[in-house]
Amino acid sequence: MPAILVAFVVAFAAAACSSEKKAVTAPTTTIVAPRPTNEALGRSGHALFDGSPFSSDYLGAVVKSDGLVTPCQAEVSAVFDGTYKIHVFTDEQSAGCGIPGSQIVLWTFTRDSKVYSTDELNWYTGAETTYDVNFSFGRPYGAAFAMTELSGEVRDAKGRLVAPGTRVEAFIGSTQCAVASVRKFDTSFTGYTMTVVGPDSHPGCARNATITFRIDGKPARETYRNTLMTRAGSGGKFPLTVAAA
Repeated sequence: MPAILVAFVVAFAAAACSSEKKAVTAPTTTIVAPRPTNEALGRSGHALFDGSPFSSDYLGAVVKSDGLVTPCQAEVSAVFDGTYKIHVFTDEQSAGCGIPGSQIVLWTFTRDSKVYSTDELNWYTGAETTYDVNFSFGRPYGAAFAMTELSGEVRDAKGRLVAPGTRVEAFIGSTQCAVASVRKFDTSFTGYTMTVVGPDSHPGCARNATITFRIDGKPARETYRNTLMTRAGSGGKFPLTVAAA
């Protein structure tokens, strides 16, 4: 499994779902109940992979907003015989996540490949929504875009781990190309997961350009190249440290 999935998988919590097989038709959405804006959005439904129900130990979500794409699953869930349930963070809970006008795209990992759904869901204010999704090996990025996927610990200038909730941003020149919050996934990992977009998603986020980072507004020591991986999930661990003043 690619290293980028470690940060997602350490929080793995499989959701119990029905094993009944149902055909997936056009995406449908049902708002069940209103919810406070600081609670994660629940999403469930049926999933097909190249036209057939499937199972996978891994199911996550990204949120598309203002040209950025941010990992936002509250926990890594699973797909059971074509059914799933997952919760997705709001922007209040994790930077770059759900706000009115944003869209959710799911991802799964199966047959040694990470694949994004070809369907996207508009962000709703209901406590639970039902939505049927499709995945295809022929479209590994689905309704998302080619991205540079990164994750790792974040430390201050003295080498101490920063607190959960710390904002991490990625820039190419003056253009913001990614944002995330440091999260505590479990007792073994506290850090960030980030997807840096390219020009297809946000003008100015050029392929192969140098990425600089800011940690709570302070420059980081490290830089990275925006390679825009041709294979989803092929990124790796990349720890960040606040540069000395």
